[in-house]
Amino acid sequence: DVYYGTLEYIDYQKILNEIPDYNKLSKNRKEVINIALSAVGGKYLFGGKATGPGLEGIPKSGIDCSGFVNWVYWTATGSNPGMGGTWNMVNSPTSKMRPIGITELKPGDIVVYNKGNAGHTGIYAGDGEFIHAAGRDYGIVKGKSNSLSNSSNGLVYYRYAGIDD
Repeated sequence: DVYYGTLEYIDYQKILNEIPDYNKLSKNRKEVINIALSAVGGKYLFGGKATGPGLEGIPKSGIDCSGFVNWVYWTATGSNPGMGGTWNMVNSPTSKMRPIGITELKPGDIVVYNKGNAGHTGIYAGDGEFIHAAGRDYGIVKGKSNSLSNSSNGLVYYRYAGIDD
């Protein structure tokens, strides 16, 4: 299922039940997933960045994909993982993100589509599902991505330090 709109109108428990082994995830992973889902229905704005943690940190004008991932982890951890685009967030000298292989991928990890200098990113939700700021016409959504396991798409997977604590 693809979820658009606000979670006020969506069965939140149904969404969580669709995440494989949700109850077996670490507390921190559950927090990342819950926070990401809380923004479903939010607006997309190219270049839109978080101004802080919590729902008030998402500008009313919208947020882009890297701003969304930044906001999710900032809200979940209380620490800003890095401003700027995805590349800065995962590659800065102070980054708490480390690359992982597809066989290590778990809900709450970060998926990055590397397409030259531009790309797309979001939060993996398990079973080929992705929570992300999809674009101007869709906003923040949760849904299937047929290309999550297709290495020809330039996919790179990252794990945030401490997510399994």
